[in-house]
Amino acid sequence: MPARLRRCWHKEKAIVCLGSKTPIVSKGAQSTRACTLTEEPFGTIINVATREPFTYKDPCVEVDPHSGYNEAAATATRKAVKDVVRTTFKLAY
Repeated sequence: MPARLRRCWHKEKAIVCLGSKTPIVSKGAQSTRACTLTEEPFGTIINVATREPFTYKDPCVEVDPHSGYNEAAATATRKAVKDVVRTTFKLAY
C-alpha cells in the first residue's frame, strides 16, 4: 500500500492535516457546508433558503466544524472510483 500523505498547516487557527484519520475541530472557524447559495447578477450572494443576501450570521452557517477522515465515505469513494474505471475501460472484475 502506498505511503499516506500527512501534511499539516495552520490557517487562521484551523489546523488541517491531509491523511490524518483523527477528526479535528476547527475551533472558531465557520463553515457554509449546510448553506445553499446562489449568485445573482452584479455578484450578490443569496441564501436560497431565505432569499436574502447571505451573511455569516445566517442559521445555516456552522461554527467549530469538524474535518478529517471518514472511513465510510473513503470506502464508498474508493469503490465508486474503481467501478467507474472498470466500466469506462471495460475491465473484468
